[in-house]
Amino acid sequence: MIKIEVKNYDNLDEALKRFKSKVRKARIIEEVNKRAHYTSKSELRHRQKRKKHLSVERKINFR
Repeated sequence: MIKIEVKNYDNLDEALKRFKSKVRKARIIEEVNKRAHYTSKSELRHRQKRKKHLSVERKINFR
């Protein structure tokens, strides 16, 4: 759980900015999106294979 302590001298916008930064670094939003719906193991393997294929293709076409 991410906690941000807001002190009396802190600006609320700055505290919100720190909170968003910590959320981004912890990759919480990505995890929520990933768990939003069930993906089967075969789907995960298919996505990984496609991602790997595209990265290899990009490296080949880059030259």
